[in-house]
Formats: sequence, C-alpha cells, structure tokens
Amino acid sequence: MKIEETLVLHEQHLTARTARFLWQTRAIDWPVPGGHFGDQGFFFQAVDENGVGADFAPSDLFDVLEYASGEGYLYVVITLTGSVCSDLPLYDRTGDEKRIHASQFMERKSAQELDEQRELEALGFLSTQLGFDRTDAHLSDSMMDVTSEVISFQSNMPEVPVAHQREKIQRLIDLASACTAIARCQPAELVESTKAVQFAFKGISELLDSKTIPDQLWSVLGEAHYRLQRADDVMSEQDTSPELSLS
Repeated sequence: MKIEETLVLHEQHLTARTARFLWQTRAIDWPVPGGHFGDQGFFFQAVDENGVGADFAPSDLFDVLEYASGEGYLYVVITLTGSVCSDLPLYDRTGDEKRIHASQFMERKSAQELDEQRELEALGFLSTQLGFDRTDAHLSDSMMDVTSEVISFQSNMPEVPVAHQREKIQRLIDLASACTAIARCQPAELVESTKAVQFAFKGISELLDSKTIPDQLWSVLGEAHYRLQRADDVMSEQDTSPELSLS
C-alpha cells in the first residue's frame, strides 16, 4: 500500500455538531490525536479503530479518519478549502447547520496581546541562561555586542554559516523583546539600553536596505527590525531617553 502524507478534505465531511464539539473542546481532550488548524479547521492522525467512552469519535469524524487510514494516508486536514471525496458522506450546512467558525467559540487575541506574550516569553527564555540579568548595563552591552556581530555579517556573509547568522539575529530579537517587556514595568532604568536599541535598529535597517543579504535571512531580519521598532516605541513613550528618537 502506498503511503501518502496528508489528505486534505472539505469541512462538509463533518456535521455542524461535530465541528462545534471540536472548536469548543481543547485538542488534548479530543477522542483522537489532532489539533486546531489555526482558525481554518482541524488536523488529525488517521486511525482505523474507534474507542469507547471518552475515546469515542463521532461517527462522521471516524468515517473520515478510517477512510484516510485505509487509503494509506497518515494525517487528515479538514478545512473550507479542502477537497470533496465522493467516497465519504457530505453534510448539509445550510440554515441552522451553517458553517461553524472558530470565532464563534474562541476569542482571538489582538496583535498587541500576541506581541506582549512573545516579549514575555523572550524575557523568560533569556532569564534561564547563565549570566543573564535584567540590568540596564547588561542589556545594553549584550545588545551592542550582538548587533555589531550581526552587522559584520554584511562584509563576510559567504564565510559565516547561515545557521550561525540566524542564531545571532534570533538573540537580537530576544533581547529587543526582553527590553520591551522590562520597559513596560521599569522604564526609567533602561537609559543605555534604549540607546543600544536605537543603534541596533539603525544597523538592521541599513542591512535590509543594502539588499545583499541571503534569502534565508530576510524573514528573521525583518522580525528583528519589527521587534527593535517596538522596543524603541515603548521606551520612547515611557520617556526613557527622550533626546533620542527614530523619527
């Protein structure tokens, strides 16, 4: 039997009742292994046996997973843009059985909330590293050191492995994010770090403008640019270093 990776099917192969259950229930509590596919649908591991009790999958869902397993697929994605399979039932979603959207059951976090969450995660990650502390001097020195190294890549990029460059740029992202998180709590203590953030922002901007960087680094440098901009915005709003501004 030929093993394929993923079968992508249309959401009409699930009843509205099953879709509602999947959106309202944490994936860890589903009767079969799987998860939410962003806010677009669901993904599952294909299975050929149903469970009982808490492990019993609704018949419409099990039909899909059993069919996928029998056809040699390992995983199933169910989404609005998936394909219709003539070998599986289709369920009417008109009237009361209309399409079930994730937004009906889960409130999406705002971009600001997601940014703040990532900044706290970065601070938490750095805090676990030996020698890291939240003082202005340490943050400033760390930011200047890694920025200088990243900027130097422009002159010797072919000799520096891309993985190493990405690692250093990611550290710059983490430092910028950590500065943002700290600045929201103790802005007056980050005077030198604000200058370091602005120095880094200028350097990354020039690096992006040069258009000489490898394709593999564009996205991570773009993220660094964004995080440094956010850091400066938050610090400037808090009057940490009013005499310096990116504008």
